[in-house]
Amino acid sequence: MLNLFRKFIFIPIFFSLFFTSCSSLNPFSSDKEKKASYSKHIIGEQYRSVALSKFFLQEVPEWLNFSESGQCKREHKLKFFNYEKIRQNFGLDYPKAVHFQNLYNVAYRINLKKTNGQFLPQKEEEKIFFETLEKVKANQSIFQSPAYPVVNLFWIDNLVNRANKRDISKLKRFLSSRKGGRGYPIFISLCYSKASIQRFLKENRFENGSIKIMSLEMFSIYNQKNKKAPHFSIHLDSFFSKTQKLNLYIPRGRIPREFNGRAKIQYLAR
Repeated sequence: MLNLFRKFIFIPIFFSLFFTSCSSLNPFSSDKEKKASYSKHIIGEQYRSVALSKFFLQEVPEWLNFSESGQCKREHKLKFFNYEKIRQNFGLDYPKAVHFQNLYNVAYRINLKKTNGQFLPQKEEEKIFFETLEKVKANQSIFQSPAYPVVNLFWIDNLVNRANKRDISKLKRFLSSRKGGRGYPIFISLCYSKASIQRFLKENRFENGSIKIMSLEMFSIYNQKNKKAPHFSIHLDSFFSKTQKLNLYIPRGRIPREFNGRAKIQYLAR
């Protein structure tokens, strides 16, 4: 009786082990599992790419990428973001959305150089996106506002475009004058990246260390109220305290609509 009972126990165990070993030895079952896993991975990557694409604005065609106010062509291969969706999805205020776009573009340009300026794989762009988001959440930024009571902002597109030595010398004299020394200097541009402005400073022997830069990477078609506008702009007040006096030095002529806020318009003496 005991032997019969052992047989009944042994038979199901034997078949169970047999089919398990067969399935593990079956190369087709392993391939199917790998393919299924790979397919899920690809679908996940595609979904993530599509999910992130909603945060980017469509790239402006190169022939249309022009600033009427600055009379200059905006630098291409910059990434601009949908602030409305960025702010809603990640809880960013206006300054942090601006810092996000600025940080992302600097990191994007550094990584683009590794591919000889061709393109970045989607996976690499996603990595930059989330690393930038972590930095912004940690209050990191490229542009840091000076604590000076007076801030002098200089719109320099005209100087960069024309490369007029006389006008450049006039600005350098003003910066070293008693009046110019009362305010912290910031160069602001509607067309040029921070890297390009730094080259301009170096080529024309400005004191790089004492000049801050608000470059094209900080401009957007979204204003501080998260509303879309028909032109690029920046809300200057959002980056300075209410107690600071802001002077915006521009070439004589029409006041550009791109600079929003309470900055007082000034002109350099001829």
